[in-house]
Amino acid sequence: MSVDFGGCNHNVMESHGEFGEFPSRVRLHEVDEQDWEDPRQLNMCNSNARALLGLLGFDMGDGFGEVTVPEMRRAIVKARATFDRQAPNFTRETRTVMGRRPSTENGKVVELQPRMVDIGIDEQYLKEKLDKLSVLVEALAEKGATHIVWT
Repeated sequence: MSVDFGGCNHNVMESHGEFGEFPSRVRLHEVDEQDWEDPRQLNMCNSNARALLGLLGFDMGDGFGEVTVPEMRRAIVKARATFDRQAPNFTRETRTVMGRRPSTENGKVVELQPRMVDIGIDEQYLKEKLDKLSVLVEALAEKGATHIVWT
């Protein structure tokens, strides 16, 4: 699973049939172009997004949420100002979880293979994502976003 950061405009509602009306999505590009190819786009795995949002002072909740553009700007300024103190709270070491030892009938030793590798994140990674989010927020605000969303 991953978390995608984007924008929406609460001043313009879009109809989604039987699901009702929702704020319009603000895209970096026209609908027929693909936002995910834009280097400003920000998509992260759940655990890394949880760390970045924690650094910003937000709770990821159930994997989605939204704040106003001014709230996000303030959070970015605060995160930068307190980065040296706060960032270490959101870093983690790489860890590997090995698979279960398979039972063998003939007594041969079986080499265990990693079942899951959790790639750690360091302060430099958080700084890069914070900078990228700042650029994305400004680009979306310029396109009319009133809110920054993560889904």
